Amino acid sequence: MTYFRKSLEGQTMPESLDSYTLSKRMYHFVFNAMCDIASKELYSNPSWDTSTYHSAKKDVQAVLDVYFPNYDENYQDAIVMWPTPESRNKGRSARQPMRIGRALRRMFPALPETVIDGLVDKVRRQFFSNEFTYHVGRDAASFKHAYSHTQANFSNVETSGSKKHLANSCMRHSFNSLSNHPTEAYASGDFEIHWLEDPQGNIAARCVVAVAMEGVEITPQRAPIYCVCEASYNQLVSKLNSLGCVDPVNASWVGFRLLAIRARGEDENSFIAPYLDLCPRSLNVQPNGKFLEITRRGSIDASDYSGILSDGSTSICCECGEHTNEAEVFTHNDHSYCPDCFHNLFSYCEYCEEYEPSDDSSIVLVSGWGGRGEEQSWCAYCRDTHAVRTVDDELWYHDDTVTRADGEFISNADYENHYFTCSLDDEIYHIDEAQTLETGENARLDNILEYNNANHSSWYVLNADSNEWELLPREQGLERTAL
Repeated sequence: MTYFRKSLEGQTMPESLDSYTLSKRMYHFVFNAMCDIASKELYSNPSWDTSTYHSAKKDVQAVLDVYFPNYDENYQDAIVMWPTPESRNKGRSARQPMRIGRALRRMFPALPETVIDGLVDKVRRQFFSNEFTYHVGRDAASFKHAYSHTQANFSNVETSGSKKHLANSCMRHSFNSLSNHPTEAYASGDFEIHWLEDPQGNIAARCVVAVAMEGVEITPQRAPIYCVCEASYNQLVSKLNSLGCVDPVNASWVGFRLLAIRARGEDENSFIAPYLDLCPRSLNVQPNGKFLEITRRGSIDASDYSGILSDGSTSICCECGEHTNEAEVFTHNDHSYCPDCFHNLFSYCEYCEEYEPSDDSSIVLVSGWGGRGEEQSWCAYCRDTHAVRTVDDELWYHDDTVTRADGEFISNADYENHYFTCSLDDEIYHIDEAQTLETGENARLDNILEYNNANHSSWYVLNADSNEWELLPREQGLERTAL
């Protein structure tokens, strides 16, 4: 099998393998490509077993951890990496762009040239392809086409909040059972669909952008991009950035409208509409009945994937009167609340694991790591039933406390650091009162004296040399004491 670790032989290894928060898109792509090569070699040679393959995977990972290849849109047709293992110690500034073929040969010199050439083509298609054509439209047909037409071939994509894999889109199906595709509701005039197609006309990436509010053009507010590969994402995001689109993290669709397409055969308050790609995901029917307006507390829940959304699929908050999506509703004593009001009025009790009124909650300490007190929020019932107030005027979980001889509570941590248990009466006293017995146990001086005054057959005597109390027969103890 190919010796994937060859590039590390005789090299001075870096002191640290910190990745400096670099993206792993190229790392994962190259790793999977090398594992495919190793897998094919394994099955081509019956004498090898799976341990050979797993060893090869570890070698590949070791190489990638050192060189850490990365894609950077500022360097076209190049892989950015540390050129040598020792250059890693110089930090991120030592990373250099290298032509794809040269970078792959540097990392995996044992691979044949024909294999390297094939890998170069794969990397180019994945990260640097310019074969996609750009399209934009506002009509219903454009939205339906961009969503439901055949998708291009998929490859691995490192997803995020603003970048999604097209294969995971809930709206990419045909929805033939409905009179309209749900995404046709975007054709209200307020939205545009931007998409890319490969040479065969298949969808490679798409993004919905809010561009107007009731006919007035505004700063474009875009949703996440759905793509089939890194190259299609890079091309579309560059185009949208050039148009001045606000990214999904900061974008808002509140106030924008969708067409009110009523679902045939359904309740008159049901509409054909899509799952919204941005929060809030709720709608209200406008008074004219022609549009659905995106609102923060709408009566229509737009987080449904079915393509049919129903008016009244929300509850009314008994505190503020706003509509709340059923999926977001909180209930307490048969009353419904929106998330904001609920969390303002109620606190989660970490003991009984129920929500109770915030006015009745208290902070209770429980033993955490190393015995330190960790704060928990408890309801009044759990506090009164399972917590005690310590001598330090703190509320502690009863099972994490002990009782002193005077009846006061102290925490287990306080006991470990400042108290002891007297071996003569099994009561707890402050460490300042501790006297050491020859057995290694501790006792309180008053208890030692009380023991001696009782009619016992033995007597405690303090050894001046060891400063420990020795237990002697009574007569011998009295003699030693008299001396």
